[in-house]
Amino acid sequence: MAVSDTPGWRLFLGIFADARGRGLPLVPLRPRGRDPATALSGGDYDFLLPPDAFPLLVDLLWQRAAAEGASFSINRTNPHKIQVFIHIPEAGRSIQLELWTRLEVRDPARRSARWISWAAVAPLLGIGDDGLPRLPPEIEIACYLSHLATRRKRVETPLVSERLVAYATLAATQSPRLAPLFEGLTTAGIPVAAAAANERLRELGVLASRTPAATMFDALRDKVTALPWKWDRRLRRGARIVAVTGAD
Repeated sequence: MAVSDTPGWRLFLGIFADARGRGLPLVPLRPRGRDPATALSGGDYDFLLPPDAFPLLVDLLWQRAAAEGASFSINRTNPHKIQVFIHIPEAGRSIQLELWTRLEVRDPARRSARWISWAAVAPLLGIGDDGLPRLPPEIEIACYLSHLATRRKRVETPLVSERLVAYATLAATQSPRLAPLFEGLTTAGIPVAAAAANERLRELGVLASRTPAATMFDALRDKVTALPWKWDRRLRRGARIVAVTGAD
């Protein structure tokens, strides 16, 4: 059976139309094709959604999964991120969605906040070719350059390299200020590019300024806020979970 004929694939494609129909804004954060080869090749799909949208997201997924006879699972051990796994057992793989309630960034210069709220970008959203809401190109490009500094990413990684090429092309026409940051960018050059991207986000008014001391306080506060989630995750580590799909 082709992947495109599976219940899981129909669930994956259906949720975007369902989100539009039910007023759930799913904002793509990275360029990534929605074809079977790409979806199952590794990596994930990143989206931004409002902080209060989790119940609607679960209902949307449940209704579509029930209609298609598909299955999915959710991991919510991060207070600001929801991981959804759409299972395609016919291929022995799952499609991973990461849905963020805020845009996490990192400023090596320590002059910026660690994240951008939904409220800061919601009024700026446009509509993409696929009918989904989109960030202004310059903000999306700057956020990706900043995000490169969050997990010690390497430009040699195939997925990172692919996205850098896509954003370099987009920046050439949509963001002359950021376009030079892609020229000859190496892994060692990520901190400089990320600091410049954060500076641009501050200028655009979506990212708050911080002093180095305030940046350290923000990091400490985030760790404290995440503690209950980490404790809950440890408690569930030894649990036995049974996934049930379909009618009772």
